[in-house]
Amino acid sequence: MEDPLRRALLLFALQNAVKHQSIPKAGTVIGMVMGKYPELKPRAREATTLIKEVIDEVTALTPAERADRLCSLAPELVEEMSRPREHAKALPTLEKAENGVVMRFAPN
Repeated sequence: MEDPLRRALLLFALQNAVKHQSIPKAGTVIGMVMGKYPELKPRAREATTLIKEVIDEVTALTPAERADRLCSLAPELVEEMSRPREHAKALPTLEKAENGVVMRFAPN
């Protein structure tokens, strides 16, 4: 059975490499793994040693092989990359501002 930390590092390293069409960045991949899987945070020190092996493994693959391997291991990550992100541009309402906001600017 494969180690869940190594598998998560591999999946996110592949996703990062495919998304940016370059070599994955170690800090970014570890941050993504720790954000998605908080139960792996106690193993963060181990992740820093494992990430070097994983990045070497991903770097050895061609860009087409990276995409194929990511599709076979985690198609949901490929789908997530192709979906456009929606950003909410709305500001929250201000408390006690029913009649508007009055601002004063210094006269200097």
